[in-house]
Amino acid sequence: MLVLAVTSLAVGLLWIVIGVLLARAKNWKPNSLVGYRTAKSMSSQELWIKANRFSGRCLAVTGLVLAVFGILSFGTEEKNEPLMFFIFMGLLLIPLVISVLLTEWHLRR
Repeated sequence: MLVLAVTSLAVGLLWIVIGVLLARAKNWKPNSLVGYRTAKSMSSQELWIKANRFSGRCLAVTGLVLAVFGILSFGTEEKNEPLMFFIFMGLLLIPLVISVLLTEWHLRR
């Protein structure tokens, strides 16, 4: 259980840092290495910055949720490990999918 708690906390903190960096993007140019990269977001620098700011905020919020989950997981019993793993995966994947959908919706407005 300790591995899951530490992993959740570490991934959460990493996503907070990346999310804050993306949300603060001002003068970055569209590139193939860093940032939110879809055909729509890469079509102009204005859309690329808009997409990175929005998705960065989503990523930071998701990271905060994961970090809190990691902290709360430290005291969980071993018998609950499979359930906690599925909760962790849900907290990891579902917000990412929602973030992509919301960012694409945000770009179309």
